[in-house]
Amino acid sequence: MAHRHRPCGWLAIPMVALLGGCAALPREASSVDGYGVRHIPLALGQTSTGGTWLEHPLPAYPPEWLAQRMAPREVVARLSVDSEGRVSEVSIDGESDADLVLQRLAAEVRGAVLHWTFVPLHANQWAADAQGVARDTGSQVLPFRVAYIFRFAWNGETPTVDVHEAGRPEPPLLRHPDD
Repeated sequence: MAHRHRPCGWLAIPMVALLGGCAALPREASSVDGYGVRHIPLALGQTSTGGTWLEHPLPAYPPEWLAQRMAPREVVARLSVDSEGRVSEVSIDGESDADLVLQRLAAEVRGAVLHWTFVPLHANQWAADAQGVARDTGSQVLPFRVAYIFRFAWNGETPTVDVHEAGRPEPPLLRHPDD
């Protein structure tokens, strides 16, 4: 039986190597939760550290509203954090069609979070060597997004501003004794 030469057969090996390399490249995040926070999928053998805040001054309760004792209001802020751990962008839910109160609270939140700093988010790659021992094979620093809920309220006679990460359990609701 005669051997037939396949004209494209020589491309098979480089193509397999190229496609295999693509599978190892970090992929764009594929899931977004209800708050618009992007979740960074990690490949098999990857771990992540960081992405937690270092400094986080809270926004001030607007002093011109102290006498009014407003009902509690919440502001949801989405932060884009660069690879150095600095907040690079802030978006506030509903800000484009907000009432004057929300606009003022959004300004307080934006002013505060632009001073926040985070531990940079590191994705570390691990692989097993021939003896099965896990070895760190490299890491990369990634930007990320995170959402926080700011709650402006009163606790007794004191105005308060609380913050928690969106998607995490809320702290207990503190109500004014007259409510």
